[in-house]
Amino acid sequence: MPGPFRLWSVSRILRSQRTGPYIRGLAQLFAESSAIPSTMSQLLLRLEQVIGSSLDPVERAIASAKRACYLARVGRFSEVEVAITELRAVFGDGRSGRVTAWIMLAEGLLGLFERLSPKAFDRVFRSQFLGVALHDEDVLAVASAWKAHFEFEVSNFEAMTRSLRTVLASASDSSHEAMSRASMVLFNAYMLCGDRTEAQRWFGLARNHSLSSGDQAGIDALIFNRAAFGVAWLRAARCSGEVRVDMLAAVRMEVNSARNLQQINGITAFAHLIDLSDARLLMLEGKFERAIAGLQAVRRASPFADYNFNQALIDLEVGYCWQRLGEVEASLALVAEARATSFSEMDIDDQLVAAWICRELATVDRRLGDVAVAQAVFQELEARYVLANEALLTRLAEFRS
Repeated sequence: MPGPFRLWSVSRILRSQRTGPYIRGLAQLFAESSAIPSTMSQLLLRLEQVIGSSLDPVERAIASAKRACYLARVGRFSEVEVAITELRAVFGDGRSGRVTAWIMLAEGLLGLFERLSPKAFDRVFRSQFLGVALHDEDVLAVASAWKAHFEFEVSNFEAMTRSLRTVLASASDSSHEAMSRASMVLFNAYMLCGDRTEAQRWFGLARNHSLSSGDQAGIDALIFNRAAFGVAWLRAARCSGEVRVDMLAAVRMEVNSARNLQQINGITAFAHLIDLSDARLLMLEGKFERAIAGLQAVRRASPFADYNFNQALIDLEVGYCWQRLGEVEASLALVAEARATSFSEMDIDDQLVAAWICRELATVDRRLGDVAVAQAVFQELEARYVLANEALLTRLAEFRS
């Protein structure tokens, strides 16, 4: 699932003459992902074969826990709960530390993908701790990769880099699950900073590891993240000026690709996040009536995290759409309360967009806010946005090729 989208350098990319390579890069990644073979359920099939044929109860239990981890990622939550209950019934006494570690990881991923539960991180952290205590590098690498994912989502980039170092130190050439997730975290992080060259490199590594293990869910997540980050790029760039039509077309292809792949593969986890990206892309495309319908529908979806969703921000976005359609009174009814809301708990990019919308609305109608105040708030957030991403780039330096 996408987290903090702070791509400050995208505005420089969009204003430069170097957008051609970016568009070609998107097209290349789209072509690669479209070439995925239809046997991508190999990972799940392989785990089920172990469960059905192994005579070793610990091996069967670990395979069952790994299967639960996979099912959590694709939204088959009731099956995950059954598997965890059955595993706890036998191994709840702690007879196998390795099994316990994998059960904890499955519980963590269930909490993440079903409910975005804050407690999910604790289960992943405990799984990693057991991996260290047991000197089990497989558990340690996979749990550390997922720990890095959580830390990225909440913008704890210092902890994220420590977790990624652990993955790279403990993973072997065959640690495809750990390396695909760690590579995906780095892909997301470099996308945040607008470094598409490094982002594409880590995208390729994540894709190759997912293909090697037959991990359909990993491929789906990559395509989902690429679509969500593409929208975030344009959304942030819009705060600095108009975005190019060819960029909009490229990202529209990404969003449609992600939605189609989720529908084909029956993935329900976080499907509403694609709906949110689609609605926000419709705003950027100037299709305001459709954007309003999409944003209103997303209000009823769940789960969302506090750091990347706020009903007041949806009010601002819908109000902006109404204003652009010439319905100023409808806009005023929504915006009056929303613009007084504090968005400080949200990701910095969302704070930036909220401030930009408030400034734009105040510019066209004084009843929608004081222009000078709105401009000052926007400029402050723009500066913080740049500084946050410069700091992240510095932390990522050790992972650069």
